Amino acid sequence: MKSWKARAGGDILLDMNAPNGAVFPMGGKFVEVKSPEKIVFESAALGPDGKAIFVVLNSVTLEDEGAGTRLTIGAKVVRMRPEAQMYLKGQKKGWSQSLDRLETLVTGMTR
Repeated sequence: MKSWKARAGGDILLDMNAPNGAVFPMGGKFVEVKSPEKIVFESAALGPDGKAIFVVLNSVTLEDEGAGTRLTIGAKVVRMRPEAQMYLKGQKKGWSQSLDRLETLVTGMTR
């Protein structure tokens, strides 16, 4: 499942795929999109009931830096159900895996 509208108020629907094959449905909304330098969005891990287990406010900024680009990410949990803790333990690892995939994609595009 993938769907997004990159504009303030636009929906985000996607599946996070773990290395072990587990699939975690995610939902959310874009809060601010200032192309090409800033995206703010809420993301939510969805439980089997389709409701948010937790909601995170994410901020991604891109800044020119010499011959490259500085990427800054912020993430703050704004709501959570009691069972959210076990999922949130993997948040840092999840961001790291996503950034590794982004690096692979960008590197392949620039060759």
